[in-house]
Amino acid sequence: MDLITKPQKEYALIDSGDGEKLEKFGDFLIVRPEIQALWQKKTPENWQKAKLVFKKEWALSKDAPREINLEVLDVKTKIQIGKGKNIGIFPEYISLMDLFEKVIKKYSGARVLNLFAHTGLSSVVYAKAGGEVVHVDSSRSTNETAKQIAGENGVRDKIRFITEDCLAFMKKEIKREQKYDLIVLDPPVFGRGNKGQVFKIEEKLVELIEESKKLLSEKPIGILLSGYSSEFVSGSYSNVLHVSTGMEVVSGTLSIEEEGGRLKLPLGKWAFACGSQEIKDIISGHYK
Repeated sequence: MDLITKPQKEYALIDSGDGEKLEKFGDFLIVRPEIQALWQKKTPENWQKAKLVFKKEWALSKDAPREINLEVLDVKTKIQIGKGKNIGIFPEYISLMDLFEKVIKKYSGARVLNLFAHTGLSSVVYAKAGGEVVHVDSSRSTNETAKQIAGENGVRDKIRFITEDCLAFMKKEIKREQKYDLIVLDPPVFGRGNKGQVFKIEEKLVELIEESKKLLSEKPIGILLSGYSSEFVSGSYSNVLHVSTGMEVVSGTLSIEEEGGRLKLPLGKWAFACGSQEIKDIISGHYK
């Protein structure tokens, strides 16, 4: 099941190819590397208009901003130009957040545990939909950005922010006998916790899912797993969720459609362990 992010009011994939992607954020064109873009570019002339270009580092024009404000899914957010190519927003996730925003609206008051939550766009989307969100990320600076975004959207008091290694926090919550209706997992392929703990997805993913199941409420929405990695396909995520939980799973890819509809750039994958047949029907109905 391919979830597709189409051009938005303040975001669009303008072109892709030759190992790069040309995106529009607000009024600015940005070029970043993209290993999945194996084909040729359609409009090479447009690429010369970009004010921000990342190769091995950022090359910025004199009037290029370090920060760009924009709105995504009715959430005020921003992108930030730092040392690496990541800018705080992953546009391929817009379609996934849109889907689960609709799910949470049907279960207002649902307790949501958002793990590896990054700069918090999804946390704000789910809080605005009526969820009671616990946002966990090991980066203090990233969480400060997330708090700022939550405040600007009027949901700071609806989100609890935790700066801690995600697995360590989960184990504490299990001991505290806490329960959640929806658990969202977006683990990196490799990372380090706030105390230097090394995270490798191939070593920790099963444990993450097994601990997630222990935290599910009696009548849960389910467990959502997503990620970006050319090393794993959506079927792998689906299988590990099913084997580790025994729950029925739906899964697919995360893609962005080029402006003009030439093609879809595949960038990620997702899998969802459904808490009930009703939940599965809601997810399936999204495609009709």
